Amino acid sequence: MAALRAGRLRRALAAAVAGGLAATASGCGLLEDGAYDLPLPGGADLGDDPRTVEMHFQSVEGLVPKSTVKVDNVAVGRIEDIEIDESTWTAVVTASVNDDVDLPTDVGARVRRSSLLGEWYVELVRPGDASSASASGRAGTTDVAAAAADTAEGSITIPLERTGGSARVDEVLGALSLLLNNGGLPQLNTIMTELNQAMEGNEPQLRALLSDLTEFTGQLDTHRDDVVKALDGLARLSRTLRSNNRQIARTLDAIPEGLEVLADQRPQLVGLLRSLDELSDVTVRVVNQSQEDMVADLHLLKPILRNLAQAGKDIPQALQIAATFPFTPAAMDATPGDYVNLDVKVDLDLGAVLGTLLASRQPLELGGQVVPNPLAILDPDPTTDAAPTAGEPAAGDSGTPAPTVVSDLLGLLLGGRS
Repeated sequence: MAALRAGRLRRALAAAVAGGLAATASGCGLLEDGAYDLPLPGGADLGDDPRTVEMHFQSVEGLVPKSTVKVDNVAVGRIEDIEIDESTWTAVVTASVNDDVDLPTDVGARVRRSSLLGEWYVELVRPGDASSASASGRAGTTDVAAAAADTAEGSITIPLERTGGSARVDEVLGALSLLLNNGGLPQLNTIMTELNQAMEGNEPQLRALLSDLTEFTGQLDTHRDDVVKALDGLARLSRTLRSNNRQIARTLDAIPEGLEVLADQRPQLVGLLRSLDELSDVTVRVVNQSQEDMVADLHLLKPILRNLAQAGKDIPQALQIAATFPFTPAAMDATPGDYVNLDVKVDLDLGAVLGTLLASRQPLELGGQVVPNPLAILDPDPTTDAAPTAGEPAAGDSGTPAPTVVSDLLGLLLGGRS
């Protein structure tokens, strides 16, 4: 018992001496931050020349100096100082990190907790892959050249945009309390009750609905490429509309003015529509009344159109000649100047003219006198009498001399008056 008391006394005395020395050192200014300046056993290996990492946090929770800095759950440094930036009211944390640890230039930092009630520490997070093993003494999977190209040298400053923290215990418990007490659980209970009542007795319809939904989703999956193309088309359309934003804005701004003009002209528009209504009635009546004639005209057009179709190849050539009448295109090409000399000899044969006019072989009526055979007046033999028509006596029977060629021609030309 005496030995046990002596041991306790020595431990108490050692603690008192250590406390007194710490207080004395603090009072003399040897330890500026008090006990935080005392070295702690264990901890991270900082190496011979650790680098300085400055981190800006919105909140550092329970973080204190001498806290651990980890990379991939491996301690690589410790917190040296925590200050407040009065210009932004943010926490500025200064840490010392082993220089052998490869850190990228865009490294991030998070304030985390080792367990629910454990210690706070800072975790340095690489962008995109926070769990890759690249701490000192561990094999990494990142390409060496890429890692060397992105590795920061010397001191690092991590801005506020790349820092954050984990949820505190009180925040988690507060959110859970809000969910259980004033959250949506009662509403969720009401929703489930209503759903059960709605589904009760409608199981076949619900199964059919689910089957239809399954088929619908299957069809969508089958036409997935078409849906993607449609979405891409909508994206292109939206980009086109966005590029024409100013024109669309001007058009929308001009629409109210156009509507005002239409409102001012409303009586004229109404009158126009009424007139169109009356015109449609008249048009229908005219079409109904002239339907038979129109059909007949169309039937009569059939042979004309048929002949035009048969002469279709010749019409362009004829039009080409008619446009340059009386000179053909060949004659125009043969004319070097603006003028052409034309020597025409016209032979007018009265017999040929009359023969052409009387090709129908119908009696010619001139001045009330019917001439059944006008060519008889051109008989070269003046002694030959014209043949009497049926029912008329011969010229020699009546005692009247036969008319001469000149008198008959004058009679025709003068309308029967000689």
